[in-house]
Amino acid sequence: MEPLTLARKVVVLGSTGSIGLSTLSLFEQSGAPVEILALTAGRNVERLIEQALRWRPQVAVIEDEAKLEALRDGLAGTAVRPKSLRPKSTSIRCSARSFSSARRPSA
Repeated sequence: MEPLTLARKVVVLGSTGSIGLSTLSLFEQSGAPVEILALTAGRNVERLIEQALRWRPQVAVIEDEAKLEALRDGLAGTAVRPKSLRPKSTSIRCSARSFSSARRPSA
């Protein structure tokens, strides 16, 4: 009997940038079970739509609020919820990233 393998739940921040593209490519090539919960992007709404249609996350987030309507249109008829990162009332955005979960390759 094969071992039960549960899908890893993943949020990809900056999915349309080089690191995000590499991350999604790695998931695709590995064949490991992955559930993408959310994809986020700054301005590249076309690529975010492509990724959301491929990976079917629960939510797709675009930072550029001016592109939210295009995201809504591109995801119409899907279960993916389009969101904007920055509400109109926000004038400052701060973010923090932790690399504490990074692992070194085993020898």
